[in-house]
Amino acid sequence: MSYLVLARKYRPQLFEDVVGQSHVTTTLTHAIEAGRVAHAILFSGPRGTGKTTVARILAKAMNCSGRKETGSSAPCNTCRSCTEITRGSSADVFEIDGASNNSVEQVRELRNSVSYMPVYSPFKIYIIDEVHMLSTAAFNALLKTLEEPPPHVMFLFATTEIHKIPITILSRCQRHDMRRVSHADLKAHLETLCRKEEVKVPSESLDLITVEAGGSVRDSLSILDQIIGSASGGSVTHASVLETLGVVEKSDIMVLASALIERKGPELLAGVNRLYTQGSDLKRLFSSLTQLLRNLLVLDVGGPEILDLPEAEMKSLMALGQKSTRGFLTKALELLLAEEPAVRHAAQPKMALELALIKLLQVPDALSIDTLIRKIDTLQKEGGPPCSPQPRPLTPSGVSETQQGYGAPKEEAISKDEPEPSSSDPQPKPEPLGEAPGAPSEPRASAPEAKAPSPSWNPSEPLDVAWGRFLEELRKERPSLAPLLAKSVLKNIAGKSIEIEITASRFNLTRLKNGKKKELEEAIRAWFGPQMIVTLHTTIAGEESHAAAGQASKDQRIIKEAKDHPVIHEAIRVFGGRADVKPLYKEEDHERHG
Repeated sequence: MSYLVLARKYRPQLFEDVVGQSHVTTTLTHAIEAGRVAHAILFSGPRGTGKTTVARILAKAMNCSGRKETGSSAPCNTCRSCTEITRGSSADVFEIDGASNNSVEQVRELRNSVSYMPVYSPFKIYIIDEVHMLSTAAFNALLKTLEEPPPHVMFLFATTEIHKIPITILSRCQRHDMRRVSHADLKAHLETLCRKEEVKVPSESLDLITVEAGGSVRDSLSILDQIIGSASGGSVTHASVLETLGVVEKSDIMVLASALIERKGPELLAGVNRLYTQGSDLKRLFSSLTQLLRNLLVLDVGGPEILDLPEAEMKSLMALGQKSTRGFLTKALELLLAEEPAVRHAAQPKMALELALIKLLQVPDALSIDTLIRKIDTLQKEGGPPCSPQPRPLTPSGVSETQQGYGAPKEEAISKDEPEPSSSDPQPKPEPLGEAPGAPSEPRASAPEAKAPSPSWNPSEPLDVAWGRFLEELRKERPSLAPLLAKSVLKNIAGKSIEIEITASRFNLTRLKNGKKKELEEAIRAWFGPQMIVTLHTTIAGEESHAAAGQASKDQRIIKEAKDHPVIHEAIRVFGGRADVKPLYKEEDHERHG
């Protein structure tokens, strides 16, 4: 007898043997016990999750003769019907491949055979695999029979592409969706089969198999079959598993990702070169690195509950996630996805991979606008270097020190009538606005924050003049606040209350909201008085005209409604003439409207 692969040797024969699909098997078990099994059932889901297997178990349970004696919902697997269905030779259960029997003529033959009674079983059951491959005409030919079949007929469909099935078919079937099997359930199943096969496979190798299988039981068993068959001397090592599958060790991918996140270019390229020398597939290496960065981003955004990964790999990801930022991971994934076709189809994959990684090394972290504003404000408050170099002070002759000849003595640039300034004398500083020209100026303090404008408001001067002098001084002392007040008006000063109207862009108003408001109020109080209660009225630039247009539109609508009123029409009919309607305003609005 030829070798029977694990996927066939250990195919589940009972509902409880199905891995990771309890939501489907429990529903079918209860339906069998209650005698409420639908005549048309559709199983959908990814490959290798048990769609055809569950359909066969359901067919055995419906035709099992020993089930009546035991009173159980599970098939006995010993009667004639159960054993023939297991072997695939039953005369009353037909397994049809939808991919090769998809024409309308074949469906018509099926429809004609439906009227015949089963040979020895209670039901004649048709299991159609990959039913989405049927043609449109074949689906249409099946509609009437599927909706009202004879009482002795059942249809069991299986598909991996549910979206390709017409809605008319879906509405006539009871649908059950199979899920991808979780990592824990799949690993436990593989460990059980290894014990039955008396083969020892390292735990990290089983983790690798489950990740490579992607939640498919059949794929995992095929990989396990390959690993056991290629093991030398019957012993399976993790190194042999890596060599057989041609995948890169997770730890090596972690090292590359760590070097990439920390911007260590030499280590990154050296790691790629080492894996290339060892014979690793660079295209799979690129895919594994992309998947790792994706896992880091998902871990940062959604948390560890979303990722179904081995515990050891999850711990390594969480440690690596402390070094990375969401902005960098987002940009890195965008670049890698854009470079994927170049790496996949390149004649020299190593060069394409290195180029993509060098591009990644140049990707800066993406910071939000609020974060950038806070960083700029912090630098200004800490007395950071100015954006442009300050001009060098002029010598008394009007020539800067850098403009003098390198070999010219300094004494020639200084007037003989004036004493030469000592190197310890402080440089003269410009006098701020609002101070008397001859008033002695105090030296600036070395505090991190700039000095607030000195109180220089004269209550007798007009408001616009006072506000203009304040803005001029503010540009010198606190330049970061000046753009916020580019379009501002001092509306009123009454006692200890001051009202200011600010029209600015949404960006600048966001800055004002995120920390600049308090600084602005302090500057206003320093100029107009420490006891002032500051009230700021803000308007987004461009929306004030919309507000005025909205008021005008509202007035026009009111006038039109008034002119169309039946009373106005009746008055015009009786008295003649025409009606002139004007809006009335409240007394407080007279000054505004004139």
